[in-house]
Amino acid sequence: MTRGFVTLAVGKDSYYELAHNLLHSYKRVTPVETVLPWTIICDRENKWTSDFDQTILLEKAAFSYMDKLKVFSLCPYDECIYIDADCLIFCDISLLWEHMKDVNGFSCFGKALPLNSTDGWFLLGDIGKWQDKISFIPQMHGGICYIKSGKTLEQILNLAEYIEKHYLDYKFKYFEQPADEPILALAMAISGSYPVVASPE
Repeated sequence: MTRGFVTLAVGKDSYYELAHNLLHSYKRVTPVETVLPWTIICDRENKWTSDFDQTILLEKAAFSYMDKLKVFSLCPYDECIYIDADCLIFCDISLLWEHMKDVNGFSCFGKALPLNSTDGWFLLGDIGKWQDKISFIPQMHGGICYIKSGKTLEQILNLAEYIEKHYLDYKFKYFEQPADEPILALAMAISGSYPVVASPE
């Protein structure tokens, strides 16, 4: 079972600088014996990508939320933690891996709200044919994502692709235009993949 971290950078050099800073903040605070490999998924190789353990190039970068959805199908590890490039790490994050045992294909930090909730990314009556397929309303943040390879991940990514193509058939709160978080939230709910509840520490 392989494990590693992944981040994304496309377009401006500043995104690559952010990813590079993220990598080095991790190495600075992580004990050498627990350091895990990092992959950057991007649209080109440059001086900032050279410090990563692996670089995966996007064939056709969209320079939008769609690139982030592609990342999850390109992860080179069996168990992967994706972190947005505009993050910095200030302490050892090895404890994050404890959440992987509960992840069913794909997950983010958040909550599984009851079906009558008005606080999630969508209302039950706004998702068309899917409303009879779900048992909770996700509320989540996509800055850190857990990806576990297997059939459930494939199902979630296939659903995400379908939902993206039919986005205007549904109504998502706060997101009139397609975005990764509401798309993934609905795909997770349909697949029964619950958000990870963060403990205080």
